[in-house]
Amino acid sequence: MREAALFATCGFLLLGISALAVDLIWIGRTVWRRFTIYRRFERACVDSLAAPAKPGRLAVFIPARDEAGVIGQMLTRAIETFEHDDYLLYVGCYPNDPATIAAVAAIGDPRVRLVMGATPGPTTKADCLNRMWEALMAERLGRGSAPRRSCRMTPRTWFIPPSCACSTA
Repeated sequence: MREAALFATCGFLLLGISALAVDLIWIGRTVWRRFTIYRRFERACVDSLAAPAKPGRLAVFIPARDEAGVIGQMLTRAIETFEHDDYLLYVGCYPNDPATIAAVAAIGDPRVRLVMGATPGPTTKADCLNRMWEALMAERLGRGSAPRRSCRMTPRTWFIPPSCACSTA
């Protein structure tokens, strides 16, 4: 019993020393920055940054499963209130959720992209987000703009352009 207590005490002591070391490094770095860097340069914050000359395209991923009652209103509100000129809303749905698919397709806005995985839901949210990422990369490749990261398409992904009619069969 005493050996276990001694082992636990040594563990707590080592972990405490490592936490103290991290705290001391942070305090030292903060003091150093205050007396050297911030005397020469103003602190950077979002308000002090210049607006980009040409903001990039913004992509929003929205995983949706059994959201037929709210997804249409949410997408409409997002389209009305977004304060960005160039954005796309990728909505990830499942083939066994025809009500949500129909609600997304009813929006009819070219900025809304319906992305459907081949696997009936529910799957993990990460799987749905991966399908939307793959659709984004496929669209970027189709437009001829080089993606910053390579992504392979799999047969599990169906990308439905907003101009296509969505069948729920």
